[in-house]
Amino acid sequence: MSSHLSIRDRWRIISLRFDQNISPRQISRIVNCSFQTVYNILRLFNETNDVIEREGRGGGNVLTNDEIYVLRKLFYRYPDETSSQINNHFFQRTGPFVTSRTIRSYRIQLGFHAVHARIQPLMNQQHADNRLLFVDDILMIIGIE
Repeated sequence: MSSHLSIRDRWRIISLRFDQNISPRQISRIVNCSFQTVYNILRLFNETNDVIEREGRGGGNVLTNDEIYVLRKLFYRYPDETSSQINNHFFQRTGPFVTSRTIRSYRIQLGFHAVHARIQPLMNQQHADNRLLFVDDILMIIGIE
């Protein structure tokens, strides 16, 4: 199931609903999309008498390329900071206010993710002892002592 329906599928939904009087639940099964998508397209058609998306829908890029560059530098400089803290640093450097959610979205979009060091060692004393016992057993089996 794709994220956006084609114009043809949108008009098909309108036709199935108004020409053939099929319920939105059945339409969602026929077109292979969610019920909410069918409902949204029917509502869009009732409001605008068309199925083409209205202008201004979809976020797009909130930040300019220069602001994204500053944000990337902040991600490198403060890798352990929360999005709210990065937001404060960004506001102090550039001026425009963006939400913490926007900071998190750009963090994901730019490929930054949290990496935490291991707290415990990879091998404890019991693991080391078991390893030595295994090597002793192998050496005894092949006859080297």
